[in-house]
Amino acid sequence: MNVSISALKTNPGYYIELAQQKRVAITKNGKVVARLIPAKPSKAESAKKLIGILPQNLDYDALREDRIMQ
Repeated sequence: MNVSISALKTNPGYYIELAQQKRVAITKNGKVVARLIPAKPSKAESAKKLIGILPQNLDYDALREDRIMQ
C-alpha cells in the first residue's frame, strides 16, 4: 500500500497499525522514499506460540540426526 508523507503526518497511528499487518510504502512527490514493515517477532515470542503444538515426547536428538542425514 502506498501512502503520501502528508497523509502519514496527518494520521500516523493509523499507518503504524496498518504496518503491523503489511508493508506500507511512504511516497513523496509520487516516489517511494521509505517503507514501514511489520517487525519480526522475537525468538522467545515465536517459541511461546509453539507451546501446546509440539508433542511432549519429542526426541530432539533423533530429529537432529535425521536432519543431518538428509
